[in-house]
Amino acid sequence: MTCDAIMKRVRELARDNVHGATHVTSMLGDLAIEADGAGCLQAVVDAIQPAQAGMGSVANLCQRLRSAGPGQARVTVQGFRQDQQRGIQRAVRQFAAFAGKYFGNHGIRVVTISDSSMVRQAISAYARVDTVIVGESRPVMEGRMLAAWAAKQGIHCELTTDAALFNRVSEADIVMLGCDALFPDAFVNKVGSAMLVSAARAFKRPVAVLADPTKYLEDSVGYQPKQGQADEVWDGPPPGVVVHNPYMEVVAISREIHVFGLRAGD
Repeated sequence: MTCDAIMKRVRELARDNVHGATHVTSMLGDLAIEADGAGCLQAVVDAIQPAQAGMGSVANLCQRLRSAGPGQARVTVQGFRQDQQRGIQRAVRQFAAFAGKYFGNHGIRVVTISDSSMVRQAISAYARVDTVIVGESRPVMEGRMLAAWAAKQGIHCELTTDAALFNRVSEADIVMLGCDALFPDAFVNKVGSAMLVSAARAFKRPVAVLADPTKYLEDSVGYQPKQGQADEVWDGPPPGVVVHNPYMEVVAISREIHVFGLRAGD
């Protein structure tokens, strides 16, 4: 693949506002290997890192790629993916153990938002999830993808408006969330996640946040959650109306939140 073709795909990936950090990082790894062979790895990293800076795994993979020597992208990406996969598998195991202890043998109802690949894997691994309630996840509506996936797995799924999610937590057993980045005292996920955590606190429900070490960032100073284009919310608002379209938000880790996937002993 030529550098021009690679950079075209990088620009598409930089604009991706549907998929989460795990998917985007996987695609970046493939492009980095191609770019290393074509001689444009640095250009790929320079283009993708600022565009998807809110994703911890993207930032960490870019850092490793910058430190790697010429011809080392494949080894670097493979090592990163091994770390990521171990973390994902650990998160899924830890969630299953927690849910089995917390809920026993009965089926559980889950509330979530967006379309986290780690939430999908945890639901698949824990066979007692019998209902998924998911917000549509405006403005991109990626909640529909999770709903379609759950239905295909034979799991009863209900898609609802984002604003209705708060009260739906009262009908559920647990809130399940992925994350794009994780800090010592907070995590980053789709806007609406903080509302779900507040609802879990109000209705005394646990919150599961599924992470892996590649998403971990030491410092949140200067961190800016990803923002979308205003016209996704309102194309052509009248004068005097300022439209905000936050995609992600930083959520403080509180007592009802259980983070899975970081350490083997958790």
